Amino acid sequence: MMPNLVLYDTETAQIRDYPRADDQPVVGLDPRYVVLRVVREPRPDPGPDQQVSETRTVDLAAGEWQWSWVIEELPPPPSPGPEYAGFYAGLLASQVYGAVVATPGKSGDQAAAMTVFLGAIQDALNGRENQPAFQQAIWFLLGQLQLSAEGLAELQGLMDAHHLTGSYSLFPLPVAESINQSWTDAAGVEWVVVQARDEDGQFMADDPATPQRESLTWERVG
Repeated sequence: MMPNLVLYDTETAQIRDYPRADDQPVVGLDPRYVVLRVVREPRPDPGPDQQVSETRTVDLAAGEWQWSWVIEELPPPPSPGPEYAGFYAGLLASQVYGAVVATPGKSGDQAAAMTVFLGAIQDALNGRENQPAFQQAIWFLLGQLQLSAEGLAELQGLMDAHHLTGSYSLFPLPVAESINQSWTDAAGVEWVVVQARDEDGQFMADDPATPQRESLTWERVG
């Protein structure tokens, strides 16, 4: 059975059990203890994107130990990371890759560009992800393939489907100079500069030995 009364120790700020089961006054109670009435609020029903946590507060003026509830919004689910294996398989089955194999003329340059690109993907699959190298491989591939609007849309779709566009752009991004700086690439994708974070979610600091602003990064909008 839940208690109706408790003792508050004014010297240690701790809650103690009430020494009687019938809630009657305690004779000779040490003056360090204050008798508090336990007040319990009914638990609210959270919404679909909310959670409920319990709080317990001592209110000496009211003579109460208050059991209350706080409704909080659930944190958003973490964004999925890049799926390099799925992207690799999709790229090999794509018209973009087929064009490299079938197109004469510049096919040697195209094949070299695709080899560099596939190598960057393999590095990522083997745990050696290097975003700058991957970005350079994308630009090299685009420069050699000279993709049509349909080919660019297919490559964009593959990157979207496998969560690569949050980290990589199909086009060279401008220098990130300030928070909320915005830019729209040639494919109509909007980007904005945000505060960069490391793997632990902590804000990154700039390295004074380099001209790069490591504390800023481009993020896709939407």
